[in-house]
Amino acid sequence: MRSKFRKWINTVLAVLLLVGMLPFRGTQTVAENTASTKISVIIPVYNVEPYLRQCLDSVVNQTLKDIEIICIDDCSTDNSLEILKEYAQKDGRIVLIHMEVNQGAYVARNKGLEVASGEYIGFVDPDDYIELNTYEFSYNTARQNDADIVVFGGKSFGKVEAWADKELTTPDCTYRKDFIKALLYTKGARLHVWNKIYKKSLLDSNKVTFVEGRTGFDMVFNFKVFPLAKTITFISDKFCHWRKGVDSSISATKWEDLNFRYQQEINLFSLIFKDWRNSNYIKGNELALLEYVTRKFGHYSKIKHKDKSWFCKQIIDILGPGVFNEENIAKLSPNVQCCLKNLRHCANRYSL
Repeated sequence: MRSKFRKWINTVLAVLLLVGMLPFRGTQTVAENTASTKISVIIPVYNVEPYLRQCLDSVVNQTLKDIEIICIDDCSTDNSLEILKEYAQKDGRIVLIHMEVNQGAYVARNKGLEVASGEYIGFVDPDDYIELNTYEFSYNTARQNDADIVVFGGKSFGKVEAWADKELTTPDCTYRKDFIKALLYTKGARLHVWNKIYKKSLLDSNKVTFVEGRTGFDMVFNFKVFPLAKTITFISDKFCHWRKGVDSSISATKWEDLNFRYQQEINLFSLIFKDWRNSNYIKGNELALLEYVTRKFGHYSKIKHKDKSWFCKQIIDILGPGVFNEENIAKLSPNVQCCLKNLRHCANRYSL
């Protein structure tokens, strides 16, 4: 009898011990199972051997350790791939992809998006570098604000560019369900992807990728993503350091060619407006778009160039009569009205 009782007691104690251990064991398992990558950092690489180590050092030494570093070698002909292999052997967080054919940074970034597993996505260009606390601070800010996009500041180096430093001087603010103010009126929003982190679920659920292009595809990407975001947070810290004049896809000299610039601007603007029309983002934002066009293109009517009238006409045609009309123009400030009238006058000269 005692033996049976003792066995019963031992069984009960074993069950109690097991039950008592369950919360600890379960928490440990959940922690292990949910310990996912916080940020996937995508770095497209092509012939940047002199600068690549500085870039990689700034990423692998981030104070936020739960990151994934996706490096896509786009058929480099210098020692860039060897440097990537060296770093990948030392750091298990590095995912190294080697493209079989050179296809450009936009394809490399899309490849990175395909394999990324992080909660957020960050981009770094291989000739730039970032501050060591960039992703810890931006990730914590994103979680605190439940932000879909976090934008941070930066500055140029090497050949310092005043316009870039001005564009990358971001404020401290948060927009909720107001993508127009965030995208069209706030510094740092439109031109680049490497001064931001994006919630991956937002990109995945809307199938957002980079479009083909050698210049301006960062801006097209942002014009796709910002309207989808519920919360966009800007922080003023200058985390990214942009090196001017290294990208071999488009030289500064080529961009100074107004014929080239006009065509590129038209291509980008047309692509953005086509997407916005299809997504019904234009209705209700006509005045903001006219003001944006004034800031971006208004001075073009004053440039002495044989194709400026053609360019101004293309801009107005892309806007269309639903946006560029007398009723909308009359609601804007006198300075904006004057600028838009100059744009129209310049366009009318092309039609003559």
